[in-house]
Amino acid sequence: MKDMSINQQLNDILQNALNRISRRDYRNAEEILREGIVLDKHNPELLYNLAVVLLKQKKNTEAENNLITILSLPFSTVDILHVKIMLCYSYLNSGKYKQCGEHLISLIELAPNNVTALSLLGYYYEKIGKTEKAIKTYRTILTIDKQNLNAHNSFAYLSALAGQDLNRALTSARYCITKNPENPAYCDTAGYIYAKIGETGLSSKYLKKALSLMPGSEEIQAHLHELLKI
Repeated sequence: MKDMSINQQLNDILQNALNRISRRDYRNAEEILREGIVLDKHNPELLYNLAVVLLKQKKNTEAENNLITILSLPFSTVDILHVKIMLCYSYLNSGKYKQCGEHLISLIELAPNNVTALSLLGYYYEKIGKTEKAIKTYRTILTIDKQNLNAHNSFAYLSALAGQDLNRALTSARYCITKNPENPAYCDTAGYIYAKIGETGLSSKYLKKALSLMPGSEEIQAHLHELLKI
């Protein structure tokens, strides 16, 4: 009876926390989940959801520790793929590129065609300066998901940055603009590529629009300064 009582308590705690999370009440959800972990410190669902609310509050280190604990458990009711994706995402946001790289290897082995995992890999290559590998990764994503806007945009921007395959890059950039014309990142990429191919009028149009959508962006301002030099 005692075990059944604890299981019921844990289930009630989890449901209460999930209700809080659905209302974006992350602070109180965190407190509730911590109460549950006192009863069962190796409960994967409690650890997973606590990691979620910690990441929402930018408490990355503790979130990462919870995710690593889940990975060390002999049995888990939580999808390990999601756990690894969250861990790599946190490492990237925290600038822990070495740790991210180590976990990305096992993540890609687990799900070689998972678009989210490949997107993390592409972004990881961007952050460590391996542009060619990043471009290749985004191309791979587009063979799996031809309509993936973020992959199109990243491929287009990095290709322009490397000064290669500009026609294909422009095609991807224009596709993004067609699908989401109010996205400042997409406008910036299009403007940057137009500058690279000498279309200064179109470049100015899109870069100014990007800056109006995201005032104060240093990257967009830098692209406008580059255009003025051209």
